Amino acid sequence: MAPDIFEPPEAFADEITLLLENEKQDEITTRKANKESQGIFFTGCTNFVEIVNLNLTAMDQMCCSGLLYSSYVFCRGILKTIWVIANNLYCFPTHTLWMLTLFPLKKCKPSMYWKIEGLIYHWMISMVGCWSWVSGYNVVEVGDDVTRILDQTVLVIANHQSTADVPLMMGCFNAKEGVLPNLMWIMDSVFKYTNFGIVSYFHDDFFILSGPENRERGVQLLRRHLEKVYKTLNRKWLILFPEGGFLHKRREASNRYLEKNAELIGFSELRNVTLPRVGAMEAIIESLAPPAVHLDSTLDYNSAAEEGVDPLSNLSNHVIIPPDEPCLKYILDITIAYPSGKPLSLLDIVTGSKEPRDTFFLYKIYDTKQIPSDTEGMKKWLYNLFKQKDDVLQHFYNTGKFPVEMGDGNLLRRPVQQDNLKFVILHCTFIVSTYMHYCIFSYLYSLLW
Repeated sequence: MAPDIFEPPEAFADEITLLLENEKQDEITTRKANKESQGIFFTGCTNFVEIVNLNLTAMDQMCCSGLLYSSYVFCRGILKTIWVIANNLYCFPTHTLWMLTLFPLKKCKPSMYWKIEGLIYHWMISMVGCWSWVSGYNVVEVGDDVTRILDQTVLVIANHQSTADVPLMMGCFNAKEGVLPNLMWIMDSVFKYTNFGIVSYFHDDFFILSGPENRERGVQLLRRHLEKVYKTLNRKWLILFPEGGFLHKRREASNRYLEKNAELIGFSELRNVTLPRVGAMEAIIESLAPPAVHLDSTLDYNSAAEEGVDPLSNLSNHVIIPPDEPCLKYILDITIAYPSGKPLSLLDIVTGSKEPRDTFFLYKIYDTKQIPSDTEGMKKWLYNLFKQKDDVLQHFYNTGKFPVEMGDGNLLRRPVQQDNLKFVILHCTFIVSTYMHYCIFSYLYSLLW
């Protein structure tokens, strides 16, 4: 039988088998190399993805943490604002209604009326002081101990940095027994038209006219108010901001004036306070000074003496304060210092938008006998006092501490503590009072319609 032409010879078959094995081996090697390279690539990609995922996770955690905190602050601010608005709604209207109800008592039993009014006034200021306390904005007292002058006639002067100054002072004075019912504020007339302006109106606080054109008339009205109200009602503490405005509004104009009058005043710049205005303080000192004869600064006493005329013969040129009238005994100087020189604002107090912090009140007590009696001497004394304030504040902002030489040597920091139970009771009292007035007016409305 002839051989099949398709059947390869044995040698040729071996060669083909070897060739196929080599190709198979090359394919296996190629696949293995490709697999290894792919493994390296995927391993690198996996490590890169893990690193990216790790970084993204950390960033997400940070963003999440920051987002959560921002959300918390925002929600807290909204809730705090709602609470303050509600507090205004259940305090101020009912206070006004009570004052109107008690008005007949003012005519027939004035002493009883003013005693009740002083108590309710104290409660209202406590509500305002509660706003900063709840937000963690506390006051720390430094310097002289004011407890010894709580029941004395005192002129309180302070630097004025922001809208937070007054609420913080209210909270501070709320913790001092007997101060608020007999306290009188001297404030800008614009505050008369605010919610607390109504409270101050019933308390007979003084609203001073602002602007250069009203300055002289405002001082005259202040003198009259002191005679008619302060002395008659036997007020004790009198609050005055001699700068007449906020620091950020008056600093530029104040320094321009100082540059022009540096030789006369003795310094050319103030960084942390502004140059005080003397008119209001001069009127207070002259009206409430200790029993003595106060001479008119416009009268030429030397010429009168040379002419043989008694300079005191004209009673319009001097004032003699009877011994039974209240007289100013002390001046309490308060230096208000905010951490890092960044003051809070009323908006911060209402919303609680900033971190809790302490505001420092540095006290220095002066006897009125230490104050020069003449106009120029008193002006120089007040200017130097505010220059000293400026240096003290700069030292505090740089070091976080007050100079040791300030005060009476007792620089122990004393945090002002509030009575939380008292706050709760007062809130409940005003809420019940508001509900009672609501029921009364609802009943009267139902009778009419």
